Amino acid sequence: MSVEVSKDPTIFEIAERKDEMQIMNFDSSLKKDYVYEIQGKPVLSYVGLKHAVILMANNGNPLTVVSEKTELIKPDEDRLTWFWDSTIVCKNSNTGLETMGNASAKAYQGNTFVEFAKRTAMSKAERNAQRKQLPEQLLANLISEVRAEPKKTGSQTVKKDLLQDDERVCKGDTPQCKVAPKSLGGKCMECGGKKE
Repeated sequence: MSVEVSKDPTIFEIAERKDEMQIMNFDSSLKKDYVYEIQGKPVLSYVGLKHAVILMANNGNPLTVVSEKTELIKPDEDRLTWFWDSTIVCKNSNTGLETMGNASAKAYQGNTFVEFAKRTAMSKAERNAQRKQLPEQLLANLISEVRAEPKKTGSQTVKKDLLQDDERVCKGDTPQCKVAPKSLGGKCMECGGKKE
């Protein structure tokens, strides 16, 4: 009995390749989705914060959800006042630190039940819990990487245009570089060079 092996890639293999391409091309194709501005100040988007959570995990500090409670709150008979309330606790598996996040989402828009309101409340609560665990320096470095801004390190200015400076290598010579996480593109979040 012979088994025929298809040479055409499966849908899963194609999806994997596309995901890998997005990860490798993070600096050029996705960065516009990672940061937005509020009152002229750059802020990491939901997607940007998720990227920071991945960076934390890649560097030995994975964040996991340890508890979740989501319920439909009905303050009165008027459905327009109903909302989903979600509370999520995340834990840093390395340090043991637990942080809580809370969020809500309206259950009705007019007379229409909002189908994904529960998921929205849960996702926002998870984001809020994770956000409390992310070091401010990591977030600032990620914003700098995404926006390709110059970044000051001590008394020197390091060029952060990572798209044009792919040949720079981080050898971990400084204490900051030794402990700095690397981006999904393999670059040091401290100096911007490729991590060896």
